Amino acid sequence: MIHTENKTFSVERGELVMRATPISGPRREPYRHVCPRAALEAVAHAIDEAGPDGINRHNLRTKSGANYTQVAVAMAFLVERGAVHETGRRGSVLRPAANACVHMEAVTEFHALREGG
Repeated sequence: MIHTENKTFSVERGELVMRATPISGPRREPYRHVCPRAALEAVAHAIDEAGPDGINRHNLRTKSGANYTQVAVAMAFLVERGAVHETGRRGSVLRPAANACVHMEAVTEFHALREGG
């Protein structure tokens, strides 16, 4: 398992970008993953549709149509911004934060980040 530190998000060319630096594991070089805005919104919609019972990563990938990397970036962003909570074994289930419309939160936070917030 790889643990990361210095995880940061930015919006570049209209896409959500996550940069991270592993602190353990075989590779410790910084990496960058990208999630198009449409994939972020599809992930957020899938979480909203799942409701308070939540959704696991596999079903989230299937329902959103995004690939696993895009799902992982969207999940990390939504968790960091407080729109969702990870529960279950190793954070395998995502549930909306109390009274949250995850899609609205995702779009709002995306635009705030794009504008430098």
